[in-house]
Amino acid sequence: MKWVGFMVLLLWGLSAYSQENEVSFEQIDSLTEQISHVKNKDDLAKELELLFERFILNTKTLNHNQSYVWGLELEALIEENKSLDIVQKIRQPFYSRMGWLFNTFGEYEMSIEYYQKSIDLAEETGNYESKYKDLGAVAFTHYLLGRNEEAESLLDQLMQEVTDLGNQELIAEIQYRYYTVWIDREPEKALGHARASLNTPNQRDYTHRLLCVGTCFDRLGAYDSALFYANKGLEIAQEKDFFTQKSNGHILLKNIYSGMGDFQKALENFEIYHSLHINSKSFRSGMMLMAINQKILEEKLELQESLAQEKLSNQRSLMWIFVISTLVLGVILFILYSRIKLINHQKKRIEEEKNRAEQSERYVEQFLTNISHEIRTPMHAISGMVNALLRNPDSEFKQEYLEVMRISSDNLLVLLNDMLDLAKIESGKIQIISEEIKPLQVATGVVNLLKFKASEKGLDLGIDVSEDFPETMVSDPARLTQVLINLIGNAIKFTDKGQIRLRLSRENDWARFEIVDSGMGIPAEKLQVIFDSFEQVDQVRTREYGGTGLGLSISKKLIELQGGRIWAESELGKGSTFIFELPIHSSLAEASNPNLKPHVDLKTLGEELAGIRILLVDDDEFNMMVVQDDLNYFIPELTITVAKNGEEALQLFEKEDFDLIFMDIHMPGMGGIAAAEKIRVLEAQNNAKKRIPIIALTANIVQSEINKFMASGMDDYIPKPYKVEEILLKMHHFYKQELGN
Repeated sequence: MKWVGFMVLLLWGLSAYSQENEVSFEQIDSLTEQISHVKNKDDLAKELELLFERFILNTKTLNHNQSYVWGLELEALIEENKSLDIVQKIRQPFYSRMGWLFNTFGEYEMSIEYYQKSIDLAEETGNYESKYKDLGAVAFTHYLLGRNEEAESLLDQLMQEVTDLGNQELIAEIQYRYYTVWIDREPEKALGHARASLNTPNQRDYTHRLLCVGTCFDRLGAYDSALFYANKGLEIAQEKDFFTQKSNGHILLKNIYSGMGDFQKALENFEIYHSLHINSKSFRSGMMLMAINQKILEEKLELQESLAQEKLSNQRSLMWIFVISTLVLGVILFILYSRIKLINHQKKRIEEEKNRAEQSERYVEQFLTNISHEIRTPMHAISGMVNALLRNPDSEFKQEYLEVMRISSDNLLVLLNDMLDLAKIESGKIQIISEEIKPLQVATGVVNLLKFKASEKGLDLGIDVSEDFPETMVSDPARLTQVLINLIGNAIKFTDKGQIRLRLSRENDWARFEIVDSGMGIPAEKLQVIFDSFEQVDQVRTREYGGTGLGLSISKKLIELQGGRIWAESELGKGSTFIFELPIHSSLAEASNPNLKPHVDLKTLGEELAGIRILLVDDDEFNMMVVQDDLNYFIPELTITVAKNGEEALQLFEKEDFDLIFMDIHMPGMGGIAAAEKIRVLEAQNNAKKRIPIIALTANIVQSEINKFMASGMDDYIPKPYKVEEILLKMHHFYKQELGN
């Protein structure tokens, strides 16, 4: 384990040894203030320069979440203003730094993508030093991805090119990269490269690589040589006040002395290392100190757990005596209590049924009142626009009419989804399908989605991220997105001016999401009922912007189904804050939820389905177009044969070979259920070698109808409108199952 810890430190040093100066948060705050002043003066070039300076400075802290947000904002401005001189100056180092940032997140493919952008720009400008350093970083990233052959091949190519150039410093840089990919596998081979990498005029690089040579000797058990290089590197680091190299030097000495059995000196060096980080005021040191303290806490908890187990074993006999005595007493009390309980239970049931009937009557009346308006409004718009287009197909307002129809249909779909979600929640049939996610990316996606809507009203919509907000957690990304869209959408709807902020932070073991607006606020009496179904703060305002009053109720129930909590704080006329918290689970196993699933890469799924042959049976041409477009986009070499009803499907089934069938249910002539039954009969009569999977594509999700699909011989169903992820996952499941047979 000592090697793992030391290599993590050295690799961290790899990214930090050229950034030794301590970062002052006052510098970042000052730059943020300067950026605000420059924005008011419309000096875009200066704004870009300051944004770049702030981004680079912030990456030298460990607040990588904020660096990620600022990086994406700066990238958008860079891409929009490529012709500016300042953009030509900062593009290449910006993309290089973004490559480094994604590497720290473990997003290695994205890291390579950004490094490649930097490499292309460096090559255009003849900046060979940056080009080859970034190529070396790409090689190391391939190694981190387990692509050892690609890493070595790229390094061989780079070594040939820099040797031809005759640039000794670049040759030393590539030798250092060789060291990083060999140290874990063949320390002896890594030693030769580490020694060759010492040929550099950069004192910080030279010091760092002396420690790398010492690491090789330590791995090989040559402790005298390891001590020589470790002390030599540490001496220069102390003389030049290289903080990272001093830390690495002492931790290397700790490892060497541990290997030699001199634990007193090992402890002394570890205490010096620890002292360095305690005395450092940097954010980075604080985080490393927290990690050390966390390790001590884990060991303490393990000891406490062992003691608790021993105590539990000693008390087991007494516990059984107590349990048996309690059971005997419970039986006696139960006999005496049961008759009284039965009478009270009957009375309670009668009262509950009465209340339920009255509540149901009120619920239906309220439901019809709200839904009638919400359905009629978009339907009226759609009907009116259709009639207008029929009267004048070449109208100059044709595009505007189509846009109104699109928005109205989207509103109807949202309404139907809200009604279905509420019905599923109330009946206990909704499923929370969670996975390992990056909550900041989910939140950023929602904010980007709604930013245009906010800007139309002149509202400033943005994200504030605390440094301790979790990078990953287990949650249902679709439901989290749904809740954020509901809450931020409401904030935009009921805020006329000012700003809306999504604040992301951590409270102990909870991820906190706060939506803060400067809107009209909520009366105190409404805060108690705002999360009830059909409750609306301002009926007039709601009629102006639309809404059923279901969004907050659904959001509350979705949060609670994931073990979270939600509440609102507001003062009339001073804005509102909606807050929800979700428990932080760092892994699927920790969450212990049978519905959890790993992250799905749609491109990878599609590539694994390459060459699949599909029979698509549907009488609706538009539905067929949607399915064909979706599948052709993700699956290479896909073959789709279409049939408009069950009769055509049977004819094609008898003539051609298919790997999977998508079947609509309601079609003219022979429907999907009858067609599925006949296909299964034909398979049995022909002694078919394989049973072709049949998946229903249907808008009917009533359970009794689903039972009919399955009884007819279908293997599964997908409700319309479907998610591409869902259809690819089910195709992958059945196709791989078929190949396995």
